Amino acid sequence: MFRSFMTSTFRKTFVLILLSLPRAGYGMPQEQSQGFGLEQNRSISFEAIPVFGVDTTKGYVDVHYRINQNYFIYIHNSETPSKEEYLAKGEIVVELLDDQHASVAREIRGIRFLRGSIPQNGEILPDIQGAVRFAVSDGTFQIAFEVKDLQSGRSFLDRNERVTARRPVSRRIDMASPLLVEKEAPDSVTHGERFTVFNRGNNALFGGSGGYLVQLYNPRADGEIKLHWKIEAINRDEQRGDEGLLEGTQYTLLNGVLGIESKDEKVTYSVGPDPNPVWKTLYVALPLEKLETGRYNVSLELAGDAKESRSYQMSIVWPNRPFSIVNFQLAVDALRYIATESEVDEMTSFSSTRSLSAFRRFWKKRDPDTTTAYNEVLAEYYRRVDEAIRRFSTTSEPNGYKTDRGRIFILFGSPTNIERLFRPDAPPSEVWVYQSAKRKFVFTDAHKSGVYLLTATENL
Repeated sequence: MFRSFMTSTFRKTFVLILLSLPRAGYGMPQEQSQGFGLEQNRSISFEAIPVFGVDTTKGYVDVHYRINQNYFIYIHNSETPSKEEYLAKGEIVVELLDDQHASVAREIRGIRFLRGSIPQNGEILPDIQGAVRFAVSDGTFQIAFEVKDLQSGRSFLDRNERVTARRPVSRRIDMASPLLVEKEAPDSVTHGERFTVFNRGNNALFGGSGGYLVQLYNPRADGEIKLHWKIEAINRDEQRGDEGLLEGTQYTLLNGVLGIESKDEKVTYSVGPDPNPVWKTLYVALPLEKLETGRYNVSLELAGDAKESRSYQMSIVWPNRPFSIVNFQLAVDALRYIATESEVDEMTSFSSTRSLSAFRRFWKKRDPDTTTAYNEVLAEYYRRVDEAIRRFSTTSEPNGYKTDRGRIFILFGSPTNIERLFRPDAPPSEVWVYQSAKRKFVFTDAHKSGVYLLTATENL
């Protein structure tokens, strides 16, 4: 009965159906989770960036951090025994150590969260983000970053990162390390430019937009500034394409020095006016949305009264990449619901290189926006495959995407309504209603074994 849906007409209209139905909150990559390629699965991360400040006798270091609330334990709040309230408490310690392991700068911050209930198993809580700025003498420092959960006594300590702080060179144009950011809409009060730090360890999100924010110290304040940027792939995810070399000369010049603030669970920079015209800030918009997952080398070359050239490494990551894409055989097998037999054969009958090429061609034809590397339809399809495996796997069929409920879920998404029927004179059944698609599906567990088969379909 299910095969009656798999007509060529249905295959052609599947993309339109997929994009028009609710997606259970799934969209562009957001949360950190285990994935394929360069993604990280860390509940705690931080990055240290050397920057310039208005005091040219000092070097500055900005430490950005990201901590998932799931790291902390919630217990009943003893301060309000009469209320159903749960409290998590923690502490962040950020410290710079010199080559003698002596502390040259330190900051301690408290963490406190209140909830009306204990987090459920599998519930993903939002990240805490923040930043600490230190003003120090020139030098290379070891970073000690510690997070303590005061309820459980658990602690995290990382001393593996180092950072070099320095003052700007006083007699020529000088460029600080770039910040990987996303540009925000102008501030409604000051109308100033604001930029949000990605704060993912010099990684940018797959499919996202943004670029580099670069501080300049330019003693020749009236001198002309020219910029050339170039992006070259170091390695790429083997299942992605080859976008080749990207380069350009575009940038936005802002007068003033960078200010930092952290609030609303994000770290932002703004360019404040400064009477000293030597301070400039460049925003270099990069075509991040065109880049596939992988590592890249980005070079920035300034030309003017003096030349300055720097190279940096950047990664494009997909933190919530569906697990079903990791296993290529599974990814292809799950396509049998929307692909023809000849298309599947092309992905399985040849060398791995030709199979991957066929896989990419298949999804490129179904990409609603070919100007970006991120394919919303592919992402949503395999999110549904993951969800089908999680929800509908049984002892007799451990691959939930192969079950009848799994197949309907993959093709139509989450039902508008599910009615579960349990009667003593009939086997258990489920009725799935899709208001947008105007369809109803009935699944029956004839043997009361947990295996639900599709037994009826209706048009609404």
